[in-house]
Amino acid sequence: MNDRRINKIVIVGGGTAGWMTAAALAQALDLRQCRVELIEIRMTSGPSGWRATIPTIHWFNQIVGLNEKEFMRETRRPSSSASNFRTGRDPTNTYFHPFGRYGFAADGVSFQHRWIKARLDGLEDNFEDYSLNTVAARAGKFEFPATVILARYYLRWD
Repeated sequence: MNDRRINKIVIVGGGTAGWMTAAALAQALDLRQCRVELIEIRMTSGPSGWRATIPTIHWFNQIVGLNEKEFMRETRRPSSSASNFRTGRDPTNTYFHPFGRYGFAADGVSFQHRWIKARLDGLEDNFEDYSLNTVAARAGKFEFPATVILARYYLRWD
């Protein structure tokens, strides 16, 4: 009889994507039946030296059984609240992108529409001031997502 079951998965490439894929497969598969092998290769071109871990990484970490606080302490790598991109050659010309939302929606109207109306009516506040992740990142602060607390908060408003 010909056994055609997959008994080995090889991930070629490594890096963040490779290691995360290997971790997820190792958690999902019965490793006695199917081996997961990672072949790390060094990239010679493309962006290097930057990585961003968005706050929703906590869901992936739960899947693979990773203790986030221990991981961050041991690797000395925090999660990111935002990314700051330089646009062009001028180092002062930047674009700041928070990982999260601005303000909150009310009565079915998105926050940015209310903010634009307020600006037209004379509001001088900076749009970035309405992003918790932007304010926290600029202040060098971070906190793990509080999924349960946020879920309870949102349920009160539904």
